[in-house]
Amino acid sequence: RLDEALSSYNEALQIVESVHGKDDPKVGSFLQKMGMLQFRSGSLVEAKSSLEKVVRIYRKAGKEYEPHVLKPLFILGNIYNILRQKDEAHSVWEDAYQRSIAIGDEADQDMHDALSRLVNAH
Repeated sequence: RLDEALSSYNEALQIVESVHGKDDPKVGSFLQKMGMLQFRSGSLVEAKSSLEKVVRIYRKAGKEYEPHVLKPLFILGNIYNILRQKDEAHSVWEDAYQRSIAIGDEADQDMHDALSRLVNAH
């Protein structure tokens, strides 16, 4: 069923990219969902690629998308950690944590707390 879902997301992604362009935040939203499915299915290399694109798209889109970049960064850190790239994982988690602090009250408190524990544990 995950393969079917990923296939459907990929088809939808192609349509959204053709309508809005590859750097539109709507594309980032589809890529984030795909990346999460890929992560859950154990396709770590594909998930990493999708989520790195999400982060690039949201950063390029501007400050209003800062809150949206936290979860992809958190998962990217987890992927690096699973792949035994500990320094890269810590760097990505630190980036997400600093962004969470900068966002302040708008940030998801659970995400902020999890990032704080990860950053301070390494």
